[in-house]
Amino acid sequence: MVKINPLVADLSGSIGGITFSRNAYGPYAKRKASPVQPQTPAQMANRSAWSGIAKAWTADLNQGQRDGWAGLATRVSFTDVFGLPQKLAANTLFQMINMQLYTAGVVRLDAAPLNLNVRSIVSANFGSFNPGDSSFEVDFVQDCTATEKLVLLGVKNVNPGVSFVKGDLRIVSVSAAAQTASWIADWPVAGGDFILGAKVVGFLRRINLVNGAMTPGLRIEGTVTAV
Repeated sequence: MVKINPLVADLSGSIGGITFSRNAYGPYAKRKASPVQPQTPAQMANRSAWSGIAKAWTADLNQGQRDGWAGLATRVSFTDVFGLPQKLAANTLFQMINMQLYTAGVVRLDAAPLNLNVRSIVSANFGSFNPGDSSFEVDFVQDCTATEKLVLLGVKNVNPGVSFVKGDLRIVSVSAAAQTASWIADWPVAGGDFILGAKVVGFLRRINLVNGAMTPGLRIEGTVTAV
């Protein structure tokens, strides 16, 4: 059984403009809903990518390719919020995997992969954060291979007493392939620089660039301290 979780530890939440949830009929995916229609370039690109992937299922894939995804969907299971194994429909699996590949900057995968194997992240932690700065460092065990990248979702300047941040998570950065065990990058400028004493929360994931599989998010935290 393969267990893949799109955000933290279950099939609920959003990444790259796609929201995963479940109802009485099981897990499903949909375009992320929002009370307004934000028009930032990244948000518009995500909506366009999601729409294109959804349309490709019928417009671009041939029946043999759709059958391949249907076969893969019968072989892999996903853990729901209750810890129970669930199956995804073939087209939903196709959309999920390709949105994850899109997040990592990889072209669409039309032929279903043989499996959804991906190496886990054994452990990781943030390096120091400096007030007035926007760069971050993540130290982790096991370098990425040439067919792997890291994806960091996170939120900065959190009140130290706040633990639940899932609804505020955004994609912070995607590493290069073959990333070594000390990853330094810039946090997006939205929200300002790091604030002294605030908490920074991240969920680190590894993606297999061959099959689009991602690990569950490994939660890491840090506090902004004076230099």
